[in-house]
Amino acid sequence: MTLTFKYIHFPYTGSTNDDLKELAQKGAQEGTVIRADAQTLGRGRRSRVWSSPPGNLYMSILLRPQGPTDMITQLSFVSALAVASGLETLLPPPHSLHLKWPNDLLYQGKKIGGILIESQNHGTQNVDWVVVGIGINLISHPEGTTYPATNLLAEIHLSLNPDRVMNTLLNALDHLYTQWKTEGFDAICQRWCARAYGIGQEIKIVSENETITGTYLGIDTQGSLKIKLEDTTIKTVRSGDVFFKSLDYTNLNIED
Repeated sequence: MTLTFKYIHFPYTGSTNDDLKELAQKGAQEGTVIRADAQTLGRGRRSRVWSSPPGNLYMSILLRPQGPTDMITQLSFVSALAVASGLETLLPPPHSLHLKWPNDLLYQGKKIGGILIESQNHGTQNVDWVVVGIGINLISHPEGTTYPATNLLAEIHLSLNPDRVMNTLLNALDHLYTQWKTEGFDAICQRWCARAYGIGQEIKIVSENETITGTYLGIDTQGSLKIKLEDTTIKTVRSGDVFFKSLDYTNLNIED
């Protein structure tokens, strides 16, 4: 085991990520975990609001990987793979989970969870700490979101205890974190792609500077998304929102 976990539980908090970032800056040990029953200031990527009512899982884990800043991107995929593989062990067969680039967890094409990675490097090329925030929709999910969302209770009538889910995910993360540190990112990349939703489908990637449409090819060894454009050019994308032509989006018009 690489990680020794230290648990902190709050009935309510603003954000488990914010709480853990404060502890990280004060020297908290790797493996410190905060779980809250509910959050009032939960957020996802790009500061989007993450609805956090009681009954779902809201947790953050502190890592100190000791390496260059490019490993932060890799940790996003390590964490997502750990969440998917760990949570799936609690589901009755044949239910399975998929991963949406870069860090969403999907069930039947609907978002059931997400990961928020935040870090600090003190202006150097090396990472000081990384906080991995995880949210899983166990019994409820927000309505009217851009991405279709769901929860486990609604989909498969399964009610899971948040503590049980947390412990399962931490064990999975410990295993994959150890593998990543000892073997590198290649094996993680292959396993992530095996769980990726929509490889081979037509997708649209929306970023601040451009919108790209093409065929989704997976990710490269740096975690960038690979897309084949209409002229057969292969382009890599490091950031943006991914929309699949095959899915029904509530608040976004995906043109045919």
